[in-house]
Amino acid sequence: GGVDTVAVPGGAAAVTAEERELEMTVRQGLEEGRDHAVRLLEGAMGKLEEQREQIRRLECQILQHRTDKAAQAGEIEELKKQRENLKSDVATDTNQVAALRADVRERDREVAGMKSALEVAQRTEA
Repeated sequence: GGVDTVAVPGGAAAVTAEERELEMTVRQGLEEGRDHAVRLLEGAMGKLEEQREQIRRLECQILQHRTDKAAQAGEIEELKKQRENLKSDVATDTNQVAALRADVRERDREVAGMKSALEVAQRTEA
């Protein structure tokens, strides 16, 4: 007593069609999954590119601020030099004013002395 095989009309063809349908369903699921993954990837790459662009913009801003800061530092240094030069000029001019004052006082004494001498001479003449 072996196993009796009963030939089912169209049996093999039916199984093949069922397998084909299952295979197509699986393939469709895989393709949809892949398409979804591709969309996610494209979205992630887009976001990444935006972030990289933001980084580039921030780096440009940082560079600009550094440039501005350097320029300001240069301007500040220039202003400090001008201030030091003016302080030096003030010191020089202060000394010059003191010297001129002394000169004027000396001339005042000379003039006073001459007046005295003239007055004495006039009195003597009189």
